[in-house]
Amino acid sequence: MRLSADSPQLQGIECPLCREVTKPPKTGLPPDKWASHLQRATTGQLRLKSSTDISFCDPCMLVNERNTARYCCIDCGEKICIDCEKTHKRFRPTRDHKVFELTIDNQRSQLEQMQEIQKLLMCDKHSDKPIEFYCEEDEEVFCSTCAFIDHRSCSDVQEIDNEYDQGKPMRTVKKIFTNMKETLDNYSKIYTSYEKDLNEDHSKLKATVHDAKVKLIKSIERSENKLIAESKAATDAFVHGCRNDLKEIKTRSDYVSLSTNTAQYCLRNDIGKKAHFIVKCKLEKRLDQINEQTGELSADFDSKFKRLKLVDNMDYVFPQTGVLGKMEEYSQILEVPSSNDIREMSEKNNLVPTFDLASPAGQLSKQKSYFVSCDFFTDEIGVFSDQRNRRVVMYSINNNDILAQLKPKSYPWTVVTSGKDVLVSFPDEKKVVVFDEHLRKKRELHLKGMSASFQLELPDTIFTMIQSGIASSPAKFDLISGKPKECLARNLKIEETPDHFHLDEERLYWSCERINTVIAYDYQNDAKEFEYSHSDLVWPTGIDTDFDGNIYICGLKSRNIHVLENGGTLLRVFDLSSYNISPTFIRVSENGEDVIILGDANNTGPF
Repeated sequence: MRLSADSPQLQGIECPLCREVTKPPKTGLPPDKWASHLQRATTGQLRLKSSTDISFCDPCMLVNERNTARYCCIDCGEKICIDCEKTHKRFRPTRDHKVFELTIDNQRSQLEQMQEIQKLLMCDKHSDKPIEFYCEEDEEVFCSTCAFIDHRSCSDVQEIDNEYDQGKPMRTVKKIFTNMKETLDNYSKIYTSYEKDLNEDHSKLKATVHDAKVKLIKSIERSENKLIAESKAATDAFVHGCRNDLKEIKTRSDYVSLSTNTAQYCLRNDIGKKAHFIVKCKLEKRLDQINEQTGELSADFDSKFKRLKLVDNMDYVFPQTGVLGKMEEYSQILEVPSSNDIREMSEKNNLVPTFDLASPAGQLSKQKSYFVSCDFFTDEIGVFSDQRNRRVVMYSINNNDILAQLKPKSYPWTVVTSGKDVLVSFPDEKKVVVFDEHLRKKRELHLKGMSASFQLELPDTIFTMIQSGIASSPAKFDLISGKPKECLARNLKIEETPDHFHLDEERLYWSCERINTVIAYDYQNDAKEFEYSHSDLVWPTGIDTDFDGNIYICGLKSRNIHVLENGGTLLRVFDLSSYNISPTFIRVSENGEDVIILGDANNTGPF
């Protein structure tokens, strides 16, 4: 419908089909002002109503007629009856509208699907504009506004007409979504089963703890009765011995009192010199005997005066022994079926050397090489830095062939690939050199104070460690100019400059070899997240992460690789001792299917 401004006689809105004029309400405003407040209709506004009126024709409802809706017009966004459907076909403006027949039993479902189709036909950024163009370069569909604003520089923008058809067939797309739905249903079943298992685990644990409590109470009661009986018997024995000693002491005390009175009597009375001498000698001998007996009594005090106390009581024994037991978490391994069109997230069940000195890849290490770093140029091509022979090698892993190599003047260290460029650090000269895909030099960047290791944080940013004495701190440099950039982790100071660190989208990881610990640091928020150490991880070195966020840590002296989940929980340990590999470096390919491991100088690999 349009506002009638052509004729001064028409004071309302004229329908382009029946030419009937609808007068505005009595607002006192002219028609153009009144019409400007009306909400603009879009082709995506399919009105879903309640189950009580969903079956009625929308245009007929406007004139208070209730006719059953048999069709749905996508362009108008309305349900229409048989008569209105005929009218749609009769008039030129609506003749080409997309009209679909509604089944009586499934009207709401069909309308929801129509609404979804109309939503998909509209631009994501401009919901009121239909999609009209397709960019083959970006593989996007968009409206005319997006074509003018966002895709002016694109070379292959095509207008979509009724005959245009690119990409996968709709049948294939439907199959992909069907497979995805099956996979999500499988996940739903697994989580439902998991919730049931958790409740069962809680019930079992509750029952087990109750049984342990009952057994513990009975054990405590038996222990109580035994301790009380033992205490009673020991106390009776100690009391009996104490009474016997008291009796003997009283006898000696009476004997001493008698001797004292006798000596006093001799001093007060004259019993003759002869008798006085004899009595004195006998009393002195008696005194020596009593002193000797008293000395024996005092010398035996420690063994006589015994006491009772309770040791290793509940305050000590219960927390130390954990009578009721401890709870322990374990991971349940689940096999989740996946669709053919969803990326398979398979677990690497084993790490096996893919080539060694005896294989065609032996030409990489036949010069007694010592590889300290590598990176995937593609999934099939790797770039290695050989410190012992002072060379950088580009190698085809599938074809076992050296594609290119160079021999610089100084010793190469870290290798990082970016698109068609290869970046190599030379710590002796404190620089990073950028080579092309044929290992031809493009430019070099002198980064003052940088460590041997570095990484690309963004396509245009180098992340490394700046040394200050034995300590270091993170730093960023522009890949083109080599100028410093602002680093978020301003408060991070590492006591020893790490030779091995890894930076992903969320964290900075580095190895502390001397304390056998790996630290994960949130450099965006400038805070440490967790530390990982394990009795079977000795001298951690190389670190990398895969597309799932799992963390791979090389244990040089423990000859293994620890795999952690993103939160730092150990998933598994790969033992490499049977291959005589002491890993120093690990790199996981972007597809997550291939891993390159470098060993120490005695068995450098690559593997």
